[in-house]
Amino acid sequence: MIKAFGLVRDKVGEERYARLVAMAEQAKALFLEDPEETNGKTGQGIDLIWEIDTLLEEVRDERYAAGLPDVDGRVTGD
Repeated sequence: MIKAFGLVRDKVGEERYARLVAMAEQAKALFLEDPEETNGKTGQGIDLIWEIDTLLEEVRDERYAAGLPDVDGRVTGD
């Protein structure tokens, strides 16, 4: 996931990129702490994944509203 964030770093900006990486690292650590899904850490990791999704949706919405094109030169919000 962190490698993928590097591909969109310029779209999300440095501050959001740092937040995304930190959340992904934290989610991974939580998943590793709960391989049998017995202590609630997996649920916390899933919550972080949803926060990541929300943050990326915000970026898409902002880029679309600003009319910023994607890599194909289209304004699609992706």
